[in-house]
Parts: sequence; structure tokens; C-alpha cells
Amino acid sequence: MAKEEKIIETSKQVVQSYLLTTAGRDWGVYAEKFLLRLIEIAQCDIQGMDFRKGTDMKPHNPSLNYPLMTRNEVGDAIITIPIKSLLPDEGYTNYEYIREAIEQLQTKVLRWEETKTDKNGNIVYNAQGNPVRKWTSVQLVGKATGEDDESGYITVRIDTDIWKAMVDFTKGFRAFDLNIAMKLQSKYALRLYQLLSRQDHPLTYTIEDLKKQWGLEDKYPRPDDFIKRTIIPAKEELDAVSPYTFDYVPVKSNAPGKGKKPVTSIIFYPKHQLQFDNPRGLKGFDETQVIKEPIRRILREKYGFQWYELETTFDILYAAQRTMTGADAEHPELLTFIVELYRNAVKSNDKKKYLIGSLKKHLQEKYNYTIKSKKELAAEEKLRKMAENKAKKEAANEPKLLGDIFK
Repeated sequence: MAKEEKIIETSKQVVQSYLLTTAGRDWGVYAEKFLLRLIEIAQCDIQGMDFRKGTDMKPHNPSLNYPLMTRNEVGDAIITIPIKSLLPDEGYTNYEYIREAIEQLQTKVLRWEETKTDKNGNIVYNAQGNPVRKWTSVQLVGKATGEDDESGYITVRIDTDIWKAMVDFTKGFRAFDLNIAMKLQSKYALRLYQLLSRQDHPLTYTIEDLKKQWGLEDKYPRPDDFIKRTIIPAKEELDAVSPYTFDYVPVKSNAPGKGKKPVTSIIFYPKHQLQFDNPRGLKGFDETQVIKEPIRRILREKYGFQWYELETTFDILYAAQRTMTGADAEHPELLTFIVELYRNAVKSNDKKKYLIGSLKKHLQEKYNYTIKSKKELAAEEKLRKMAENKAKKEAANEPKLLGDIFK
């Protein structure tokens, strides 16, 4: 139980670009954790924060000035971090694993895809009538140097495209607790934790997509083996230590024909385990930082929002920011909307409530975008349980092996 108590003792929220969350890669768990440290520094960079104050990466000697980030002449990021921040526990001295993880990153690539759009935001189709997919493949780490010592450091060169991807939230993002992520032992538990953390709705992924994300295209040809080797161990670890875990239902192919049909996709049902939540609240970077600073400033100074109120209303604010994009990346439509609305909001009994209600109405009427109510979420949960029970019944009716029948 001591391990569980250590995990929930503190909390540090990080926000990871959805591009990175779903990017294809087959890395070891130490390589994945190194990526998390880079994301932590990237968040400090976009917020203009001091790396020493904004990260948990403290040097062995307090007088040393790292973590540190500079840029070379072509814009690549040069990152120096204490090796201690990559070690799983105090007293861990097997530095060989850390060096191997860095060398692994030097030989493998990070790849992601996105749908191509024209200048007006319309999807581009090819001659066969399919959406054109843009793909990017980049080596994560260039030159690297380090020291095999608790007081040592590691310096790496990160491609400028990777650095941009770390702070590219235009395709969405995932928020999760960095300290919990750093404690996970399985790379599949880590990937699923990032994917499902703080999610309320079921997520469906084909096995083909999951294998592509995890770099397993040539492994586990049988879906049952894939689930046994990746999904089940990940769930067991998250069940034991994480505030966010999942239930899952395998979905079989609906292709016509007789005979046993293979599993082709998995429905994940996120579960929130309150017993592992941080009782002292969130610390460090909070997801509301994704909201543009001019908008946050008006919400705080004019409407009187406190930081925790911005977090509790984050879903509607982020939906508005993504939907009301206006003509450029600075979201003038949303900014104009909340400024002009203030004149009427001050006449109401509750400025904050008036703003949120007006935003919901505006999104529904102009963009047909609806924020789901608790009643709707409860209905979805009911459907989830029905689907889960149906899947269990179907599994129970599957023909058994002769050995099982005569037990």
C-alpha cells in the first residue's frame, strides 16, 4: 500500500497534444517517460515560465541552472535535464536503462497523421473519393550527451517539428497527472492512461488503429492475443494505482458470413477511481492554460472567475474557443462575444452564469453544438451497461473447448 500512497501524494497536471497522444510509436516505458519530461518543459515554454519553478525536475545541486532549453541556428530545441528526473524511484542507480532509452529514441521515429484541408477548412479528397491523409515522420532525438551519475544530466537535440507538435492543441488534447504517469510500469498502461484520463464518454478504437499507434502492426495477428498482451495487463495496473482506468468491450466484425467472427474493435469505458484522486487538489499546469490569455484575463478581471471556476467550466469554454475560431488563430469571435456580452451580464444577478448560459445558447443556435447534460450522460451510461451485459452474454454462449466442457 505504500506505493499507492506515494502515487496520490501530489498531483501535477500536464496537457498533451492529441497528435502526440495518438502518434504511432513502439518505444519502451523509459522512452515514453522521457517524452513526458519534454512535454513538461514545452508547457513551461509556451507559458513563459521559469523551468526551475514550473517543472518537478530539480537538479542534484540547487546552484545548477537546469532544466534548461536553448535553440540552435535552425530552430531545434536543445534540452538539458537532470538524470534524476528520469529515474523511477529514489536510490535507483541503473543508469544503463536511461541511456538505452535515449539511444532507442535516436533510432526510431515519431509519426502522426491528419486529414488534409484547404485554406477554407474543407476536407480534401483524392481521385478515389477518400479524404487525403497528411503524414509526418520525425526522429525525436538527435545528438545526445549525458552522465551516468545521480548528479548528472542529459542534453538532447529535439527537432523543431516535434517541439511544435508538443504544443499543437488545434486537434485537441489530453490532460493527465504527470506524477501518476511517471510511476506506471507498462508502456501500454501509460498510453491508455494518457488516452482515457479525465474522459467521460466511451471511446471506440479498432484493433488496427491501436496496433498502429503502439507500433505493433507486425505483432499479435490474433485479436485475442493482442488483448491478452496489452489491454488486460494495462487495465490491471491502472485498476491498482490510477484515478482513471477503464472497462472494455470487444466488438466483433459485422461482416456477413457464418462461423466465429473475429474481434475488430474495442469500446473503452473510462472509470474514475476517487480513492486514488489527489485530496489536495491540482497543482502546477492546469488545462485552462489552453484557453487564450486575452480571454482568460477578461474572464478573471471582468466576470470575476477564479482559477477553479475556470476549470469547472472548462468544457464549455474550450468548446467555444475551438468552435468560434473566427478569421485567424487568435479567436476574435469568442473574444468579441464575451466583451460585448459583458454589458448585459452586469445587469444580471450572476455574470458568470449569464455568460455560460449565453455561450451554450450561441453554440447551439449558430453552430448546432450541444454540451451534453447530466441526464444525457446518464442515458449514455445506461446504454454502456446494456452493451456490456450483451457482450458478456454473447461471450457466455460461445462454444467451449472440450476440456472446459468436461471439467
